[in-house]
Amino acid sequence: MGNEDAYKEAVSREILSYLIDHPNAEDTLEGILEWWLTERCVKSQMQKVQSAIEVLVRHGLVLENAIAGSESTYQVNPERYLEIRTRLDQ
Repeated sequence: MGNEDAYKEAVSREILSYLIDHPNAEDTLEGILEWWLTERCVKSQMQKVQSAIEVLVRHGLVLENAIAGSESTYQVNPERYLEIRTRLDQ
C-alpha cells in the first residue's frame, strides 16, 4: 500500500470511529475536518505531547508552573534559551 493509500485508510478509520462514537453526527467536509478529525487527533496526541513535555521539563528546557486548583502551564526556561536556539539550529 502506498503512502497516499495508507493515509486515506487512516483518515477513513478515524471518520468511521468518530461516527461509531457519535452515531447522530452529520457535518460538511469542513466540519468533519475541523471537529471530527481534529478532536480525535488531539485526543490521540495528548499522551505524546504530555510525554514530550515531561522530558523537556526533566531536562530543564521548559519550566512547569503549577497553579493550585488548575492545570499546570509551561514556558521556555529563559536561562536555557540560547542552548535551545543552538539545538534547534543544528
